[in-house]
Amino acid sequence: MAHLKPGQSLTDQLEYLDYVIANAPAGKFHNPTGFYVTFIQDNTPIPETFATAASFATSKFKNTIPEDLTMQPCNIRMKSTSQNKWRT
Repeated sequence: MAHLKPGQSLTDQLEYLDYVIANAPAGKFHNPTGFYVTFIQDNTPIPETFATAASFATSKFKNTIPEDLTMQPCNIRMKSTSQNKWRT
């Protein structure tokens, strides 16, 4: 970490590399450790289209979840019937 370049986002790079390796076909990366080291040493930029956890904390990605997919409060009431009694 002492050799990171100014402005280099190691966390974002690691998150992207984890994603790439996890979604690669089996056997694609024969030396994943070397892939990490080279990517970070070269300060290879991650694609702008890759949404990191940090990018969700910025306004760039806020409010991109459609309203119908957000969590909404709901009221659930259970009706007790003579056939359906809960035991404690």
